[in-house]
Amino acid sequence: CFCVDKNSKIKLNPFLGVFFKTQIIQISVFILMFLIFAFIIYSVDDISSELYFYIISFITAFANFISGFYTGIKIKKNGLLNALIICLPTNLAVYTLSLFLNSFKIDLTMLFSAVIAVSASMLGGVLSVNRKTKIR
Repeated sequence: CFCVDKNSKIKLNPFLGVFFKTQIIQISVFILMFLIFAFIIYSVDDISSELYFYIISFITAFANFISGFYTGIKIKKNGLLNALIICLPTNLAVYTLSLFLNSFKIDLTMLFSAVIAVSASMLGGVLSVNRKTKIR
């Protein structure tokens, strides 16, 4: 978990550094997008409450995609698996909070939202690992 370098300073394992940075990125993107869409919904009077599921699913998927993409860029291998594992704790926290606010009622829409979020993070990981870099 910890490594000691030449100067006898303790450093975190590079995987843990990516893990913590990814959590911060994912939470930050999620909160920022949530606030932006909350302001839009508040400003526009005629948005149906039936669209909330799609909006929240988009926000969650976007935050997961960005986090998975970042994970793939930093680790540079196993984008599918690494993005899934590293994005999972934040997803679990978001869906646990959602369950708590929904009186612990699990329904099909929550399952669809979770599948979309996990798929988006894995897609971001795969795309970042398989992207071609320009040679200068």
